[in-house]
Amino acid sequence: MQPILYLKSWQLFILLIIPGVLSGIAEFIDFMAPVFFFAYFRWIHSIGITMNEKIPADLRPSSSYFTVCCLCCCLYYPYGQFIANSFIHSEIFSNALFFYVVWSFFYSILFSSRMLESSIEGKLVSRSASFKAFVCFLMFPWGVWHIQPAVQRVLNNKPSTDSSPTEQ
Repeated sequence: MQPILYLKSWQLFILLIIPGVLSGIAEFIDFMAPVFFFAYFRWIHSIGITMNEKIPADLRPSSSYFTVCCLCCCLYYPYGQFIANSFIHSEIFSNALFFYVVWSFFYSILFSSRMLESSIEGKLVSRSASFKAFVCFLMFPWGVWHIQPAVQRVLNNKPSTDSSPTEQ
């Protein structure tokens, strides 16, 4: 299991928000922004992989493309523009890389939300059934307060009165 998933909501909030705030300060941006992106996508990746393992094997979707998307998002900020501008010198390549990373970001969040909802329900749910969790991931940092308790309920096998991670 991933230790980041066992943190309380406020601990995860602090772990994710401090690098985010410090990355807004000019002196820290080169160091803290990649730390923030790594921590945020590590959390998303941990949820996606762990919840994927909780789904019955015959219903479980492959998580390899999800892992690639998370990796692309983590590496884009520190290295993406450097690669696009240094080696290719192409505006088209730079834009294509950017749009692929945006796609990867949304796909990563969608996969994690779907796996979380599926592990709560005990079956593979549709993408529309995981919309509330998707919005909670997008509403960072406030979504942490809704997603993390749902993750911990699944990990502790505590039945919830409501299958939605957005309501407690």
